[in-house]
Amino acid sequence: MENVLENSRKLTNALVIKVFGDNIPFYVINSELRRQWSGFGNFRLTMLGKDWVLCSCENAEIMDSILYEGPWFVKGHIVGIDKWTTSFSTNSLKGLSALVWIRLPNLPLYCWDDINICRIASLVGKPFLLDGNMIQWNRREFARICVRINLDEQLPLGVWVEGDSTKFYQRVEYEKVSKLCFKCCKIGHLMVNCPVCKSAEVINKTGLPDPVVNSDVLKVNSEVITNVDPEEHGYGPWMQV
Repeated sequence: MENVLENSRKLTNALVIKVFGDNIPFYVINSELRRQWSGFGNFRLTMLGKDWVLCSCENAEIMDSILYEGPWFVKGHIVGIDKWTTSFSTNSLKGLSALVWIRLPNLPLYCWDDINICRIASLVGKPFLLDGNMIQWNRREFARICVRINLDEQLPLGVWVEGDSTKFYQRVEYEKVSKLCFKCCKIGHLMVNCPVCKSAEVINKTGLPDPVVNSDVLKVNSEVITNVDPEEHGYGPWMQV
């Protein structure tokens, strides 16, 4: 136990990092992150396996700068970051988060202000950065905001927005999310490697009927939408920018 406590003490200012891209060599990750974080101070990167990287920072200030600034990308792929804890496992994404730019297409004009955009985006993740350029654009195709999302949770297709006298469903689109499963809608794998699909295959081998998805009735945030276009409201490439 003394050794465990000593090892944990050495990792007080350590971060665990995962790049959500396929077959990215460690030397590329090391080079890209060192270039982006060069102004923060001294840190050391160590490969842990299963595409995980340990970032040992010289002090807490450097760790906080890396953790709370961003968003960070390696070759266009999202970088998930979390503080190291004794509960960390390379087999789980629990606790891992990343800053992701989202778009709110066709946002009603009466919601087009900083406060309402942030409140709507907070239903997806914690608002972090607001694209100031969008207020100056000569068009209102979409609002754009950066939010921190938990990478072990399902990405919402959209959110319900309810005011004093109106209620509408706001779609959400995600930028630079390369590894997104359109079966379970989680970041980190594609449909061919989806654990939900594999579970369905196991059930099918027992002789039970295949699961049926009714494209005419979809549930979103405990609300039922009928007679919808599955391409507009179902999981698919249209969620990505």
